[in-house]
Amino acid sequence: MYFWHNPIVIEGCQTYFTRQAHLSRYLNYLIFLAALLFLTWPKSSFLRVHTPPFTYSVILVAMLIVLAYLGFSLGAQELSEEEYHTFWDWVTLTPLRVRTIVVGNLLLMLLHNGFFLLIALPILLAARNVSGTPITLVGSSVGML
Repeated sequence: MYFWHNPIVIEGCQTYFTRQAHLSRYLNYLIFLAALLFLTWPKSSFLRVHTPPFTYSVILVAMLIVLAYLGFSLGAQELSEEEYHTFWDWVTLTPLRVRTIVVGNLLLMLLHNGFFLLIALPILLAARNVSGTPITLVGSSVGML
C-alpha cells in the first residue's frame, strides 16, 4: 500500500494542511522566525556586538524550540479538534492492520515536520548568508532538527 493511499496520512493531511487553525499556526511560525531574523540581522560594524554566526544560531534554536513545543502539543492532542482519531480509535474501530496504522502515523509526522522545515528554509538560508555559515553546516543542522 502506497503512503498516499494510507487513511491515516489522508486524514492527517486534511487536518494539518486544510484547516484554518493549523494554517494560522504555520503563519505565526513564519512571522515569529521572520521577526527574529529582523532582530538578529547584523547591523553596521559600529553596532555589531556578537560574532557572525549569531543570527543563524538564534534562528536554528528558535526553530528547535517551536518544533519541540508543537510536537508536544500535537502529541498531547492539545491543538487538535475533537474529531481527531487517536491511535486506539484506529486500532479498535477500523479493519486496518496495526502495521498500516503505525506506518501511517510515522509518515504523517515526517510529512508534517518536513513541511515545517520547508516553509522555514528561506529564513534559515537568509540567516546563513548573513552569518557566513558554510552551506555544509546547514544540511547537518537541519538534519539534527
